[in-house]
Amino acid sequence: SPSRTSRGAFAVPHTRASQVNGSGSTPEIQRIMADVGILRGGSYHGPTGIASAIIEGAQHRKMAYANFWGHVPHYIQTNPNPLVMHAILDYLRRALGIGVDLQELETQGVGFKERCEQAISQEPSMKAYVRRLEQYYDEMVSNQGPTLRSPGGANVVVANSNFGAVTA
Repeated sequence: SPSRTSRGAFAVPHTRASQVNGSGSTPEIQRIMADVGILRGGSYHGPTGIASAIIEGAQHRKMAYANFWGHVPHYIQTNPNPLVMHAILDYLRRALGIGVDLQELETQGVGFKERCEQAISQEPSMKAYVRRLEQYYDEMVSNQGPTLRSPGGANVVVANSNFGAVTA
C-alpha cells in the first residue's frame, strides 16, 4: 500500500512552532506546566530509554519529577534539531522562571530551517507532503485552539511512504 497510518502520532511540520508535551508527578508540577503551555502527556506508556529509567528511579524514591519532550518532524533525519531544542529550553525557562539567553539557538534554528527548506524544495513529492502536513496541522490548531493536543483514536496521520527522509 502506498500509504500507512500512524495512530497517536502527532506530526508537526518544520514550518510550524514545535509542540512540547510533558507530564508531572504532582498537581503543582502539572499546574506549572499547563500555565506555561506545555501540553499534557500522550497516550504512550512504556519504556522510552534513559528518561524511563530516571522516572522509575524518582518514583521508587518518592521524588517529584517533570518530564517533557518536543515533537520532531519525522521526515527530517538529523540530530540535534535546534528548533525543537529551543522550544524545550524556552518552556523550561518559563516553567522555572529563570532567564536564559537562547539567541544562539534561535540563530541556529533559522539556518536549520533554511537548510530544510532548500532540501525539501529539490524533491517535489516531499514538498507536496509537507504542504499537506501543514494543512492537517493548521486544521488541528483551528479546531482545537492554541492548546493543541495530539490526535488519538479516529484522528490519525496518514503519511505517504513513497518518499525518503530529508537530511538537513
